[in-house]
Amino acid sequence: MAELIKVARTDQLPDGARKLCSVEDRRIAIFNLGGSLYAIDNRCTHRDGPVGAGELNDAVITCPWHGWRFNVTSGRCLDGGGDLRCYPVHVEGNDVLIDVTPTDQSHDDDGIYCYLVRYGRFGHVSRVGSINRIACRRGDRVVVNTSRGVEFAEVLDAPQDGEGRSDQERPAGELLRLATDEDKQREAELGDLHQRVLRASEALISGRGLSVTAVDAEQLFDRQTIIVYYLGEPTEKLGPLAVELSKTADQRRVQFEPIDLLPTTETEVSEQRPEPTPKRSKQERIKESSQFLRGTIMNELSCHTDKFSPDDVSLLKFHGTYQQDDRDARKGRVPGVGKRHMFMVRLRIPGGRLMAGQLLGTLDLCDRFADGTLRVTTRQGLQVHGVAKGNLWQTIHDVNASLLTTLGACGDVVRNVMCCPAPQRNDRVRSQMQTTASDLAKHFAPRTSAYYEIWVDGEKRLEQSSKSNVEPIYGRAYLPRKFKIGVALPQDNCIDVYTQDVGLLAVVEAGQLVGYNLLVGGGLGNTPSVKNTFPRLGDTMAFVPYAKVLRVVTAIVEVQRDHGNRENRRRARMKYLLDEWGVDRFKTRVEQYLDDETLDDPRPVTVHGIEDHLGWQAQGDGKFYFGLFVENGRIKDDGDARLKTGLRRILERFRMPVRLTPQQNLLLWNLQPLWKDEMFELLREAGIKTHDVISTVRRHAMACPALPTCGLAITEAERVLPGLIDELETLLAKLDLNADEFTVRMTGCPNACVRPYTADIGLVGKAVGKYTILVGGKMLGDRLNFIYKDMVPLNEVLSELLPLLIYFKSDRQPAETLGDFCHRKGLEDLRRFSAK
Repeated sequence: MAELIKVARTDQLPDGARKLCSVEDRRIAIFNLGGSLYAIDNRCTHRDGPVGAGELNDAVITCPWHGWRFNVTSGRCLDGGGDLRCYPVHVEGNDVLIDVTPTDQSHDDDGIYCYLVRYGRFGHVSRVGSINRIACRRGDRVVVNTSRGVEFAEVLDAPQDGEGRSDQERPAGELLRLATDEDKQREAELGDLHQRVLRASEALISGRGLSVTAVDAEQLFDRQTIIVYYLGEPTEKLGPLAVELSKTADQRRVQFEPIDLLPTTETEVSEQRPEPTPKRSKQERIKESSQFLRGTIMNELSCHTDKFSPDDVSLLKFHGTYQQDDRDARKGRVPGVGKRHMFMVRLRIPGGRLMAGQLLGTLDLCDRFADGTLRVTTRQGLQVHGVAKGNLWQTIHDVNASLLTTLGACGDVVRNVMCCPAPQRNDRVRSQMQTTASDLAKHFAPRTSAYYEIWVDGEKRLEQSSKSNVEPIYGRAYLPRKFKIGVALPQDNCIDVYTQDVGLLAVVEAGQLVGYNLLVGGGLGNTPSVKNTFPRLGDTMAFVPYAKVLRVVTAIVEVQRDHGNRENRRRARMKYLLDEWGVDRFKTRVEQYLDDETLDDPRPVTVHGIEDHLGWQAQGDGKFYFGLFVENGRIKDDGDARLKTGLRRILERFRMPVRLTPQQNLLLWNLQPLWKDEMFELLREAGIKTHDVISTVRRHAMACPALPTCGLAITEAERVLPGLIDELETLLAKLDLNADEFTVRMTGCPNACVRPYTADIGLVGKAVGKYTILVGGKMLGDRLNFIYKDMVPLNEVLSELLPLLIYFKSDRQPAETLGDFCHRKGLEDLRRFSAK
């Protein structure tokens, strides 16, 4: 029978309010969230802190003592510790009652014996579990695995004979065994090293002038972690100290832990309803509380695990790295064994400009710390895959040592700024375009010093992280979502200017770059199951003179910062703001941010050409550049095709600068004419094919990495597209269509990393092993395609395309492309012919 106890009146708990109360020997916190009442224990499982007095963000409350976070609706601890009991709440008339009936439920831990133990030098108390009953009693020494590591513990309470196997509180750790004599001897031998670390920490704290005092240290039983206890307010400045101390502690993890406990008195919280605040997604709260992208990354780098906490995983993107896992390794994983985590590191390279030494250095990083391959991205950057956590710091550190960076390559900021890479010398227009891209990249780079503290020098900079002007453009929460900018020529839209949040299309008059037409609101990523997400091409908004570009683009970014959707990340890109407002209203708001300055109408300039810049070409000053084809952007040695080896030899021999193209190829430039024969001989020796022996369809095809590294991938892409192109080449040759130019772009999910929604043929992963086939796009990038067939197995893709190709051959107009043909015929006509 339920044991209901009255704890409050309904008028004491309006929406958004909370109340702390005592019920018998329990301290309980009650919350009203959106009209629903929830009750949880008001005793933090970390150190008994008054959870209910902490900061509440949506349904997550943070303990005011040491920061552990709990979900109010379930009691679940979000930081790996023990959960809080959640009590059923009943309302009868004006009374609020709590059901305190004893329960033997233990969430997912039914069937586990629970033991109450005390561990650690300063007496942490928590419950630990064991599937097997371990015979012990109060006072026994046991070995337990806690959230801090393997430790000795003292049993405070153990299951009595005849008691059930479950407990109302979920265990926070695991009881491994009763302590043996050998265990006790080992414990006695752990004293020397931690005393040395304590003395070293005292010296470092004093030398840095920190207002904390190290009072003791202990080495955990697994010999992998040393805890340094200190008095004083927790501070992020201890993170770098922990990293330094780990080097003096034989590479053991060093962790600082405060012991200045607050009084354990009940704290009454005002019942006054707080002012309503705009809803924010979880990612927004993580950014706002990150101290400008610091989080706890520094501390977690010194942890002997292969992954980071979920919050830090979100912040790491701003630093240029994604936490992933080996999707292939999942298949043979032993039950109970976790994922094998690894990291992708992305370099931000505005306009794709590199020196030979920088590319050689990045190739070396791939061999030292990654999977031995390097990938050219569709945004003119580089990606290193398969980096272990233990090598992550050195990888990013070495990137910076080569005068490159990963900062802002990912995250909710302006990403790598793209620009047509053709290295035409004595061409003032292209030179000014590259300057525009470079200026934009510098202007929108995050200003926080957190990146340099963590990855470069390990020292705290002079900035005061609490000041809002640390990020004068982005603010504390940065942008609602990623933001992309690209600079293009009307006769060469190689960067897909219509797919950018802001596209700058050059306006050239009398051979001079007078300014740009601004296109706003492009973006292709979407979630098919969410109907209000979709790919979108940018709208032409205004003409901006060359000298005003930075000011106007800044205003556009600020409008998105202040008005973009921060509640739903799937609707957070600027394209949805344009879709909701329309280009006229958006332009008016931008003008308001420019102190009511009126923007000029766009000039009559549109895209009418595209180049991939492959082959041996004059660069305008007597020298040449060579566009080298890189299939799907992957630089690797594969059998007889030794692209990585051959490229390394060429770079070492000629030391030419390099540019990366949006089609994932390389431009080697500043080449002397007399180098041509020797360079081509090096290419032949390495088995590297040049563009003139590659089929037209392969030349224009692209695929995203997909499996096994990308966590979002549903299907294969990069690993299967070359084989699909092999078969398509044969089919096109039989139909005498092998000379036709059209794009085939394949992705493992709908997020559009290789821009499949503007392709003549787009193949988008929809379900395991199945794709959506889209047709009717345009190589120029100024038209979206449409769905032709859905849920097509990989081995049926070509058979579905065959009728379409036959129809194209028989009924095309002169000089008509495949995409134009499909667009002209329309979906119903194409399907009708295919069904014959």
